[in-house]
Amino acid sequence: MTEEKKKQIKICSGLTSLLLIAIISIISVMMFSADYSAIIRTSEKKYFRARNLFICGNVMISMKGAETSNNMRFTSEEDDYSLSILSMSEIGLIHIIPEAAEDIDGDLAAPSKYLGRYSVEVQGHIGTLYLKATRKRVYGTIRFPKWGTGAYQRLKAVKIKNGSISFIRSANSVEETRRLGANRYFTQRFYGKYSSSGRTIKGRFTNAR
Repeated sequence: MTEEKKKQIKICSGLTSLLLIAIISIISVMMFSADYSAIIRTSEKKYFRARNLFICGNVMISMKGAETSNNMRFTSEEDDYSLSILSMSEIGLIHIIPEAAEDIDGDLAAPSKYLGRYSVEVQGHIGTLYLKATRKRVYGTIRFPKWGTGAYQRLKAVKIKNGSISFIRSANSVEETRRLGANRYFTQRFYGKYSSSGRTIKGRFTNAR
């Protein structure tokens, strides 16, 4: 083999290595900059919680929690995760949990007529919605005495603006589902419109399981 060919082979080999390193770096940055987690159901009806998802073609790369056959017993946020590479043919369902967005405390303070206690009915369950505010944010809780354990639940991403309200009610951890008496993870997004007096709210919600 001539010296020229040897140099060409070395150059090609070096470029391939650099390209491979660049691809790995890009995947790593995209994975670990993701601000959400997900509940994964495999084709074999196993469940696990995953962080830092990256899907490319027929492959899903993620940090994976422990598997379970019961969709209520997911890995806690404090538990260990390990690197996982799965074929998409092994995945039955991916439920994205936008946790970073849900953890927002709330919007800026709202007019006092939009705050206080409201009676609510959701899918036949009667409960109480409490809305309060500081100078900087709106926050609230909701409770359904005859649903689950009847515990109070802190709302997430509460926003009141121009006579409209939106908030998130969710349970996306083992501890929260147990405290509430829920039989699975859930995320409900509520959207409503106040009456001119602020005494009633009419709206809807979406339920992602």
